[in-house]
Amino acid sequence: MGEGGPPVRILRRKRATPPPAGTVPPLEVAVSGTSYGAIVAIAGDIDIATVAQVREAFASEALEHAGAVVVDLTEVAFMDSTGLSALLTFESDLSARRRRLAIACPEGAARLVLDVAGVADRLPLHPSRAEAEAAVS
Repeated sequence: MGEGGPPVRILRRKRATPPPAGTVPPLEVAVSGTSYGAIVAIAGDIDIATVAQVREAFASEALEHAGAVVVDLTEVAFMDSTGLSALLTFESDLSARRRRLAIACPEGAARLVLDVAGVADRLPLHPSRAEAEAAVS
């Protein structure tokens, strides 16, 4: 061992088994109206195979005139750069239209991506759906 202390042990997380070829990982996206505007609840894996569903939800007619939107990422199990891009584009679009956004994003897969990308401080993140809804109500 070299100088400077004990050896550093690097722990690697075991990768989840990828879905079989030709299948799309599960993703559920629900858009619903609320008293403050709308909520987009996302559950599952947001990646290149499923991000179109997220983009469709973000472009849905239900959100067209919503004064405020909550995006609930509390049930997101995985998010890659395509999900990050969709979220940032949506935030930018709402901001340009002077609409409010709150994102429910507790510690976990989605939050890790936002932290590593260095955008967590730029987004209106809240640790729970209730806190995100309170922020825009």
